[in-house]
Amino acid sequence: MIQAVSISTLNNQQYIQELESDENFLVQECVRQSRLAQKILYEHNYAKLLGTCLRYCENQAEAEDILHDCFIKIFKVISKFNGTARLSTWLTRLVINEVLMYLRKKKRLPKQTEFDPTTVDLPEISDEELEPYTSNEVFDLIRKLPLGYKEVLCLFSIDGYSHKEIAKALNIAESSSRSQLSRARKILKDKLKIKEVNNA
Repeated sequence: MIQAVSISTLNNQQYIQELESDENFLVQECVRQSRLAQKILYEHNYAKLLGTCLRYCENQAEAEDILHDCFIKIFKVISKFNGTARLSTWLTRLVINEVLMYLRKKKRLPKQTEFDPTTVDLPEISDEELEPYTSNEVFDLIRKLPLGYKEVLCLFSIDGYSHKEIAKALNIAESSSRSQLSRARKILKDKLKIKEVNNA
């Protein structure tokens, strides 16, 4: 005997499918403070946003604490999402801003420092140079960069910020952003060479 499925169950399943397939509907329902919509947004974005936090934080526990606060902020301001960018992009930007504010309060962001770009070697890191390493190995080396260099490298190379945006976010000059990125790339390239020699 086939068990009857209630209309409410079917409606709930359809509601979930719509939440998972329609980004705008998901946002609208989060604005209406639907617990189910908030749960789906949280579960679908948690891993990626935690990875974003980890790029800037010292450890997993700190990243998780910040992300918890970020989600509280997300659900408070989700009505400001206007659909001009993908939801995941908007969430990532919001999380990065929150992380940078947290680090600024902890006085762990670099103070403005001017470097002479003409004295900086500008080696590019090619795909061939990165090929022997896993993404986790490269990420671990990035996390060990000096603080200011790490933030600029992550913001520019991974999160797609312009030097103008980085300068504003970190309260430094655009020339500092460019030179710190160059230094970060050089240090990272040197670390990759050392790792390659040690693994040989």
